[in-house]
Amino acid sequence: MRYRAAAIVAGLIAALTIAGCQSNRAGNLQQALDEYNAGNGITSLISVAESGNREAQALVGVLYGSGEGVKQDYKKAFYWQLKAAEQGHVKAQYNVAVMYSQGMGTRQNLGEAAAWFQRAADQNLPEARMHLGLFHEKGWVLRKCPYAASSQYFSAGQEYLKRGNIRGARKALAEIRRLLPGYYLASELETEIYMYEK
Repeated sequence: MRYRAAAIVAGLIAALTIAGCQSNRAGNLQQALDEYNAGNGITSLISVAESGNREAQALVGVLYGSGEGVKQDYKKAFYWQLKAAEQGHVKAQYNVAVMYSQGMGTRQNLGEAAAWFQRAADQNLPEARMHLGLFHEKGWVLRKCPYAASSQYFSAGQEYLKRGNIRGARKALAEIRRLLPGYYLASELETEIYMYEK
């Protein structure tokens, strides 16, 4: 998986706090997270995931994928990530796409990977846009087109800037320059990065 379980746990707690979730399901998730962090395994998290909580489903998928607190099992990781992704969890959608593209826990299927990257991109996840750019660049399932790829990289760069991730924005800029030196989107993104840093 692209991110560690500890970061997800912290992110989930922050998301619950920000959303002000006071529902029983959110309370159950917080209790399950507390039990996991106390070293009591993932049984409670699985129980909350089975109740349909997409945050718990995504976290259980991450834990199985990383092998943290449980024996690593990519099939179970894919199963739980897919459950969360189907409910609109953006990072789970991204993880499902990565797993389809690499054949981790499921058969490799670039068509499914592109579809899930698109779903995550539709929710403004810049990493998903970077992958869509690569799919356009290489002609994997999507039409091979350097302009379509550059457009995805540009959108990713803008989203990285919105999130305060200069490194990600610079990486997107480098991809556009590598692919189409002198293309106007590179100049536009470079200007946006400059203005952001000013």
